[in-house]
Amino acid sequence: MIHPEAKIHKGSKIDRNVSIGPGSIIGENVQIGEGSKIEDNVRLNGNVKIGKNVYLHRGVTIGPPQHISFKDFQHSTNISNNSILREFVTVHGSTSEIPTKIGKDCYLMAFSHIGHDCQLENNVVLTNFVQLGGHVKIGTRAVVGGGTMVHQRMEIGSRAMVGAMIAILKSVPPYSMVAEAGKGIKIVSINRRGMSDDLSLRKNAVQAMKVLKTQNDKKTLLDELDKLSNQQALTLKKFIDSNTKYYKWD
Repeated sequence: MIHPEAKIHKGSKIDRNVSIGPGSIIGENVQIGEGSKIEDNVRLNGNVKIGKNVYLHRGVTIGPPQHISFKDFQHSTNISNNSILREFVTVHGSTSEIPTKIGKDCYLMAFSHIGHDCQLENNVVLTNFVQLGGHVKIGTRAVVGGGTMVHQRMEIGSRAMVGAMIAILKSVPPYSMVAEAGKGIKIVSINRRGMSDDLSLRKNAVQAMKVLKTQNDKKTLLDELDKLSNQQALTLKKFIDSNTKYYKWD
């Protein structure tokens, strides 16, 4: 159902069984997939592609990037199937041809902010008031605690967990927990997000993180991770290869 007080641009594409609430504005080049629900006073502007069964709560805004040198081209944002954006979440579109991305089954709680060019993989959870700078990457099934601010171009690895009210100024390795400001990795984050029932997954992640804990030389660290020959070690190796500044064990 599309409320009569919603404003829908004729250049947008609205699929079947989409609900749009009063006061919402759907701009040109916006695509909304089947079964999605758009509550009241939502703003969608730019090349915005919404997947199937996405739920945008009241006041969600998706629009142009906050960037001084941004040129007036059609910024883009993709939100994949089954993701939920709660009240007043803001998402800024890309500054390049690669869209700002929110993966499948993500849950972004109220007042979270996704900066331009961010890349969120599937099943990411951001709790209330999380603020992501531009170009931040967050891996599959990572969780970020309320009020945490993540500096631009940082990466939070797969299944990592970040505590509340922290300024993240370095990247956070996969399978790790950073719980206090100014502190390093506390524990291996293996007991959450579907990992606790998979013993081989847990074992592999613990082995990989032990290597990270005991090896300070980058070349030796990467060689030791290679020897483990499992997906969790490869995930950690890829993270180390692409980040020069990341949290270490306390």
